[in-house]
Amino acid sequence: MDKKSLGTVLVILGLLMLVVQVGTITGEYLLLALGAVLIAAYYLTGFRSGFLIAGSILSAVTIFGLLDSRGRLESYSGALFFLFVGLAFAFVYVIEAAVGKDSRWAIFPSLALLALSGVIYLSEMGYVHLQAIGRYWPVLLIIAGISILVGGSRRRRR
Repeated sequence: MDKKSLGTVLVILGLLMLVVQVGTITGEYLLLALGAVLIAAYYLTGFRSGFLIAGSILSAVTIFGLLDSRGRLESYSGALFFLFVGLAFAFVYVIEAAVGKDSRWAIFPSLALLALSGVIYLSEMGYVHLQAIGRYWPVLLIIAGISILVGGSRRRRR
C-alpha cells in the first residue's frame, strides 16, 4: 500500500472512531462503515483483493446483525446468516470480474454458502431433516472427490 492510500485509510478510520466517541453513531454502524472503508481501500490500493473480501464479509455480517437485532429476520436467522455471507462472496466475484481480475474462486464459497443457507431454510421449514444429512454427508464428500478426480483425468487426456 502506498503512503497516500495508507494515509487516506487512517484519516477515514480516525474520523469514524471520533464520530463513535462523540456518540453520533453506535458501534454496529461503525462496523458497517469500516466495511465500506475496506471496500474503498480495495480501490485505493490498486484492487488488492484482501480489502474487498474483508470489507464484503464484514458488511454482510454487520447488516445481518443489524436486521437480526431489530427482530426483522424472525425464525430464519440461521439460513439468512449464510445467505448474507454467500452474497458477500458473490459480490466479490462480481466486483473482481468488473475490474478484470480472475475471480472464479469466489464462486465456490458463494455457492457452498448459498446451498447451506437453502438446506438450513428447508430444515427450518420442516422439509429437510438435518439428522439425515448429518449422517450421510460424508457420501457427498466422496461424490465430490470422485467428480474432481474424474474431471482432472479428463483434462489431462486432452
